[in-house]
Amino acid sequence: MKNFSEKHRGLTAWFVYLLNMLLVSQLIALPILSMGASIETANAYGMALSSVLTLVYVIHKFKDTYQSALQKIKFPDVVLACSSGLAIRIVLTLLLFSVMTIPEPENQEVIQMMFENSTPLVMFFTVCIFAPIVEETLFRQVLIGDLEGRVPVWIMTIVSSVFFIMMHSGTDLKAGLLYATVTIPLVGVYRYYHNNVAMSISMHFVMNSLAFISMVAQSSM
Repeated sequence: MKNFSEKHRGLTAWFVYLLNMLLVSQLIALPILSMGASIETANAYGMALSSVLTLVYVIHKFKDTYQSALQKIKFPDVVLACSSGLAIRIVLTLLLFSVMTIPEPENQEVIQMMFENSTPLVMFFTVCIFAPIVEETLFRQVLIGDLEGRVPVWIMTIVSSVFFIMMHSGTDLKAGLLYATVTIPLVGVYRYYHNNVAMSISMHFVMNSLAFISMVAQSSM
């Protein structure tokens, strides 16, 4: 039973993630809406509360993976990886904006809507805790690390990157290019440190925390 569970943990984690995001979040939003909250507020809290369920499930299923990954990293490596990843993202973003104009992605508008209709604490959890842990586990560990040896790594690296970009940008090509500047350093640090999901989670946390601080600063102006 344990081997079966470990073998299929990625599939079940993806199922739980999509179920909570697409269905459970809406079911949670309904009673909040009935209490007089706006649709935007109900959706924001529905998404946040369903994210808690996903996060708990993913951490439970992958706790051994996290423990192993944490044992293999050192703080200086985390600092180097995060600073290098941020530098790469900045350079790629500047190059991208030097050749084309990119409108604000729809996903960013959704995040801004959630920020305006919830509390900073809720948004910190959603953006800085839930997203880094769950997304890096599903897109990097499940699609690349867990399939290594069964599917060529380069194929799953591409699949992981494309899925991650499309999940955030949909079919908007320009928005996809913008999210590619985030995806490349995240995938790069994961692979460079031998599929260490703790490293990519750390970088994702830093990137999203900076974005969160920016949103808080803008809202206070």
